[in-house]
Amino acid sequence: MEYLKILGLEAKLRECVNEADAIIGKLKRIASVSAEQMFTQAAFEARWDGEPVSSKQKRAAQLTAMLQGLDIPPAEITATKTMYLRAIALDLAQIFFTVITHL
Repeated sequence: MEYLKILGLEAKLRECVNEADAIIGKLKRIASVSAEQMFTQAAFEARWDGEPVSSKQKRAAQLTAMLQGLDIPPAEITATKTMYLRAIALDLAQIFFTVITHL
């Protein structure tokens, strides 16, 4: 009789753990999507004379650390930064070509 009670408790605990894992998975997805939106916003803000670059870099580092803390794979973190990284690359290319054309 005691063994059956223990098995029932174990099954209930296993169910709770599975539910918790599912909730954590959903929270990771929400964090990833939210971070992607924030990175995209930071990328476009530069075009409209938004916050200083140093502030955006600090926020980007915080978002990256948050995603790493949630054990989100590095490839997924990089994917969330796509627009932000493209904007940085575009800015650097524009500076490079401006310097080259004025030599």
